[in-house]
Amino acid sequence: MNSKGKKIGYTSLAMITLISGMGATPSALASQTDRDVQTEQVEKVQPAPDKTADTLATKPEDAVEKPSEATSTESPVTPVADSVAVDSTSPDSSKPDQPKETVISETNTTTPTADITNAVTDKTVPAAKSAANDFGLKAAERVAAPMQQTTKAKTPKVDIEGLLNVTATPGSNQITLEWGGLSTSGISITSYTIQYQPTGAPWFTGPSVGALQTSETITSLTNGVQYNFQVQVNFSDGSSQMSSIVSATPAAVPSTPPLWAYSGDGEVNLAWSAPNDGGSPIIGYSVRYKSTDSSMWIPYPTDGTATSTTIDGLQNGQMYNFQVAAINASGIGSYGSATATPISVPDTPVLTPIPGDGQVKLTWTVPDDGGAPITGYTLRYKPTDSDDTAWVTYPTDGTATTATIDGLTNGQSYDFEIAAINYLGAGAYGSTQAIPAALPAAPELTPTRGDGQVELTWTVPDDDGSPITGYALRYKPTDSDDTAWVTYPTDGTATAVTIDGLTNGQSYDFEVAAINAIGTGAYGSNTAIPATVPAAPVLTPTPGDTQVDISWTMPDDNGSPIVGFILQYKLTTEDNWITVPTVDTDLTATITGLTNGLDYDFRVAAINEIGTGNYGEATTTPNKAADNTEDNTGGDNTGNNTTPPTDVTPTVPGNTTPATPQPGESQLPSTGGSTTPTPDKTGNDSQSGKTPSTPVPGHLPGTGTGGTPAKVGNNTRTSNATTPTQTANQKLLPKSGRAFGANQLLIIIGSTLLGLIGAFGLLYRKRR
Repeated sequence: MNSKGKKIGYTSLAMITLISGMGATPSALASQTDRDVQTEQVEKVQPAPDKTADTLATKPEDAVEKPSEATSTESPVTPVADSVAVDSTSPDSSKPDQPKETVISETNTTTPTADITNAVTDKTVPAAKSAANDFGLKAAERVAAPMQQTTKAKTPKVDIEGLLNVTATPGSNQITLEWGGLSTSGISITSYTIQYQPTGAPWFTGPSVGALQTSETITSLTNGVQYNFQVQVNFSDGSSQMSSIVSATPAAVPSTPPLWAYSGDGEVNLAWSAPNDGGSPIIGYSVRYKSTDSSMWIPYPTDGTATSTTIDGLQNGQMYNFQVAAINASGIGSYGSATATPISVPDTPVLTPIPGDGQVKLTWTVPDDGGAPITGYTLRYKPTDSDDTAWVTYPTDGTATTATIDGLTNGQSYDFEIAAINYLGAGAYGSTQAIPAALPAAPELTPTRGDGQVELTWTVPDDDGSPITGYALRYKPTDSDDTAWVTYPTDGTATAVTIDGLTNGQSYDFEVAAINAIGTGAYGSNTAIPATVPAAPVLTPTPGDTQVDISWTMPDDNGSPIVGFILQYKLTTEDNWITVPTVDTDLTATITGLTNGLDYDFRVAAINEIGTGNYGEATTTPNKAADNTEDNTGGDNTGNNTTPPTDVTPTVPGNTTPATPQPGESQLPSTGGSTTPTPDKTGNDSQSGKTPSTPVPGHLPGTGTGGTPAKVGNNTRTSNATTPTQTANQKLLPKSGRAFGANQLLIIIGSTLLGLIGAFGLLYRKRR
């Protein structure tokens, strides 16, 4: 207004361009105005005839409010002052989503004014007409949706230095802002104003936070969408500049990755799939593990975004828990879990073969399973003399530890191998060799009985493909049952043994069987009765005239029936025994042709299958009875018969070969030795040699039936005398009870000499 009281307005006001973010000061804007404004006086201000105030807000509709006095074309517009006040606080014009510009121009002499206030900046500028607007107000080409532009009183600017330092931390559907670092030069802060926008969308004014608050979380955001943020400090008399824009993208933590664990030897291989990243790229994984009996998790390093790893150094057979979680900018997601037990392949089984007839039975031990249960076995075999191409796989029955492979060749060596299998695979093979074979055949057993013992010998049977390693021998009394078998030790592969301590006469059963790798074969058997030679008989000699009757007892056969006897005699003065045949098992015999008055030794031994037993012995002297009558015919002139009877010469009947001495009997002289012949008496006391007659057991020589004495020449001799029984090694005593003395001996010798002389004379006469 001039001195005349009239309002003076700007006749020409150049376009004032407010560019967000330029930070133009009021003085700079004033300088720009001074260069372009042409001033003129007007009598009064005329409003634009056809324009209304609501054209001031063209985009958006609420960007500019008309002043109350501009509600009609009739209302005058208050002239603007001589200066233009522009708040220098402005958003960065480089941000594409901020208002590009606010243009106010004037083409007439009337200059309406308007205060424009938004969350970005406060500006008070004159409204000017333009071709598009009679009031000269051109709205911003784009104004953020939440920004409110209203006419208000000018907000004073607080002159502070620097900007807030703002950081943004994304979260799931939210972003947390933190700020600080602004020097207020002692001016009290009343609040903070936050603005944000999704990239490419309008700005939003967030909540106003208190002066003491230095952080705020903006929620209900969309994960995966980038947001821009800026913060302004508010004071009691103004506001600071907006902070620099910071950007962040809200995102959730990744979802749970699925995890797989694969056991190994002292290790576990882990593999997982990349989960949903929650709106923020996964930048790594967190892996950890622990034993199931522990509460302490052990972290394990991973390689960036790799989705597998191997944890080693673990204990086989120990169960472990494993976990993995994905990591993104929002943090660590939830853990996926798996459990596994490190394992190795099983140890080697111990394989034992049992050969059979055309087959081999195999058994094996259950080895250490390496930490995982054994699920089966792999079995194979081949002939020993073949190469590895000949292996034949034989099926097994699950986890059974035995199998029988048949169809093999007896005597052929085979290799066998077995390996245990678990989750990790097959372990090392255990191996062995075997030769299929049958049991040996039965040996042929031959017993040889003895005194209280039996000697056994047997043949070596066919081994049927497996060498004989020994024999099984047993025995029992024949009349006992099978519970009485007694095992008798044998010496390896020897084929003879003697079992003693047996009872003579008791029948025993004996059995022997060969043994090879297959087992014990069939038994060969036989029966035997241990026995020895018979005991010695007891002899009873009965002397007679030129003869002796011998009788004896039946001795103990010692386990073997007596089959006969051997009878021998000799002159006591001689060494050689004369054997007299006996009849079967008769217990008597008569030895004739003996010389009366001479001592004779007699002995008898029993014979059984074992041999000849011990001899029973006796000594006696044949003698003429004292009361015998004699015929003197053929006698000497004295009436005495000086010539021995014809049959008094001892005979050697039958085979005179001495019996072979048997075990247990004394050595005997040969029966073929010399005998002492006694001249026979023939005719008239003449003597000649005569072939000895064979004695008849139980009869005297020269007698007829009934024992009648036989006549020899004119001399008939009978003997009714009874000779006392004499035991072995006893002399026959005369009736007087005295032993023969020297006189008797001289008589015997004389008689013998006379007989010899007579025989010599007879021989002489015949030759003449």
